[in-house]
Amino acid sequence: MDFENLFRQTVQTKGQFTSLDAAEAFYKKHSYILAAIRNNKFERKHPGCFTPSFYLDGLHRKRPMYVITIAGFLILILELRARRASIMRMRLCNRYLDIRLNQH
Repeated sequence: MDFENLFRQTVQTKGQFTSLDAAEAFYKKHSYILAAIRNNKFERKHPGCFTPSFYLDGLHRKRPMYVITIAGFLILILELRARRASIMRMRLCNRYLDIRLNQH
């Protein structure tokens, strides 16, 4: 599944796309995604793409997460070193090349 369909399907099902969804998409722990967003200062570099929020865990404790736009998800795909992100990057490049080749 390409990143756009994954994003849209998640938003249609859950109403939003979060860092929890990104962790699932990249087969990574949520803490890895949170650290990537914070350490790379994505929230500051890309305002509006990563909105801090929280969710309640199984013990009803507030836990941090981010609500992520499709542009934010694309930034994660381009910036993360996760294997799944690499696969999505490759598909994204192939799609771009297909579009460019079909224009000529």
